[in-house]
Formats: sequence, C-alpha cells, structure tokens
Amino acid sequence: MTALDWQHTAYRYSPAKHALADIGWPVPVFPNGDYYVHTTSDLRWGTFAHPWQQSLTVWGAELVRTLGAELLTWLPRHAHSR
Repeated sequence: MTALDWQHTAYRYSPAKHALADIGWPVPVFPNGDYYVHTTSDLRWGTFAHPWQQSLTVWGAELVRTLGAELLTWLPRHAHSR
C-alpha cells in the first residue's frame, strides 16, 4: 500500500508486516488534524481520513467487506449522498 500525507514523504508498506512490527505509523490511518490516504497503487481500495469531519472513508469491495465491517462494530456510520 501507499501512505499519503502532504506533511510526510509518501511511502509504500505491507499492512500485515507493519501491523506485526512494533513501530509507529508516520502517516496515521485515523484523522488527527490532517488528511491521510492509504491506498493500493492501482487505487482499487484504501482509506481516506478527513480531519475536520473526523471521518474515515473506506473504499473497495474487499476492504469494505473486511475492515469496513469490523469498523462498523465500534465506529459510527455517517450517511452520504450519491
């Protein structure tokens, strides 16, 4: 995956390897004052963190089915218009 944030250099990482290593995340997943994007190189799935809305958007069928379902057990869901 690729992590993007205007205040940090973009970097690629393996989520599984990174989660198992005891290291910090230079670009967080959850918003804490800035926009953050974590996505596959083909943009097929990923997350987008919005700082002022304090929201996390999850896209891509695979990620929504797994991570999205898990997040809905403890994060509020916001309706969106299409």
